[in-house]
Amino acid sequence: MSSNFIIEEGKLLAYTGHLQDLVVPNDVTSIAEKAFFNNITLRSIILPEGFSSIEEGAFRGCENLKNILIPNTITNIDYEAFEECNNLEYNVYDNAYYLGNNDNPYLVLIKAKDRDITSCEIYPNTRLIHHHAFSRCENLTKIDIPKTVISIGSLAFIQCSSLSSVTIPDEVSKIGNAIFYHCNALREYVFDNAYYVGNEENPYRLLVKAKDYDIITCEIHKDTKYILEDAFRFCENLTELTIPEGLKCIKKYAFIHCTNLEKIILPKSLVELSGLAFYRCISHKKIFYKGTSKDFLNSGLFLSSKLFDKVYYYCETKPSIEGKYWHYDNTYNILEWL
Repeated sequence: MSSNFIIEEGKLLAYTGHLQDLVVPNDVTSIAEKAFFNNITLRSIILPEGFSSIEEGAFRGCENLKNILIPNTITNIDYEAFEECNNLEYNVYDNAYYLGNNDNPYLVLIKAKDRDITSCEIYPNTRLIHHHAFSRCENLTKIDIPKTVISIGSLAFIQCSSLSSVTIPDEVSKIGNAIFYHCNALREYVFDNAYYVGNEENPYRLLVKAKDYDIITCEIHKDTKYILEDAFRFCENLTELTIPEGLKCIKKYAFIHCTNLEKIILPKSLVELSGLAFYRCISHKKIFYKGTSKDFLNSGLFLSSKLFDKVYYYCETKPSIEGKYWHYDNTYNILEWL
């Protein structure tokens, strides 16, 4: 019965009933964290069209859950959403297990069939790749992600130590944390002092890591959109870095232990910046942001208070209000307004 659903602003917070086969109301667009936690009665569930998000651990411990229908409108399934759902029945395509609906049974790639796979053809109409999907598939050497995929979950390819070739299309708009952690063979595309992954049209979409710890400079490719976790980890000789306009995201620990990084230029295009991106950059002195202070506040970017105090904002003419500002001189050198 509908009275057994606790719903707030479209989010299903909990279910207090005891039905085995459940149809979620049409006004629900997301399921909250642990909403069905340890519900051992639930056997099947149908999510409505227009539904978009399943939060962390939403169905964790639903040990008798066998079937779930997920609509094509899904955009997000968080970490451990189906953890300990040991009787969940998957759809199989090539070397992976999927969940979906009657029209597209392969909507969400949940996990590889086993860790010994050497290849996997992802279904051409898959939309999401779940967290840990290919975790520790150490014999996997290549993966081509189709253009229908919009999201790759955190740790999706963690410890795929033989993975040397990945195609990530521009259509992927959400990239989780540490998707290529310990993928040490991933060196397909090189530009200056860094390794990248991408696609045929843009091979440099994701900056994966620096070529080695000893680099003193790195020109980031102009078409790069993401700098991934640990990309410049322990690059202690790196003193300054210009991040090109067009880049969207800098993940956590991207510059961890870059202890001599004194100056970095951030683009106005940046929309996601982890608060831990510059963790333990003890010598970090100045951040030159290519937008105004208003642009920075409107972007939603997060910096610790310690780093926030080091931000200089771009201003072509000498500002009339107090603050930290900078501009370029005629030879494109950075000058601070005093």
